[in-house]
Amino acid sequence: MDPMTITFTKLLTILIVIIAALLSYLMVILLVKRFIAVLAARLPTISEKKINDPRIKGVITLFLVLARWALGLFALFLILNEFDVNVAPLLAGAGIAGIALSFAAQAILKDVASGIAILIGDHFRVGDVVTLNGIQGVVEQVHLMKTVIRDKQTLYYIPNGQISMVGVVQTPIHHLRGAKHR
Repeated sequence: MDPMTITFTKLLTILIVIIAALLSYLMVILLVKRFIAVLAARLPTISEKKINDPRIKGVITLFLVLARWALGLFALFLILNEFDVNVAPLLAGAGIAGIALSFAAQAILKDVASGIAILIGDHFRVGDVVTLNGIQGVVEQVHLMKTVIRDKQTLYYIPNGQISMVGVVQTPIHHLRGAKHR
């Protein structure tokens, strides 16, 4: 083959990879929107207001950013492969770096995963009087990584990954959603 044909073929392949990555990302966005719609339809406790909550939007944004990075790296490796760059060492290095990061960030990942479960599961909300790991107080903040509760004198910052027992002592009446029991 002549060099012009090879160059054209490589450029066409790169263009196809980029378009496929963009279409894949759009598909991920549509799947996330569909998942939220199905979740809202099947779970009566999830309202439109709850889905528009900044915390839930933050979780969705985090997922979309991770998907964008994963698809971008995959496309980059395919493009580098077109230029005859051996991507096997890069993949191996990325795997080792991923393992090292996962060990280093294990507590953070546990806190975030637990925070997502707390937010989506609606276990407790700001204003509820709860007992978390034996500490009773009013929930002041619920974040992805930590929950902040206040007793009479002390403000406690409890990492979500360390919450093992939750007891909801009292829920303000404006938090109840038409249910007699929580």
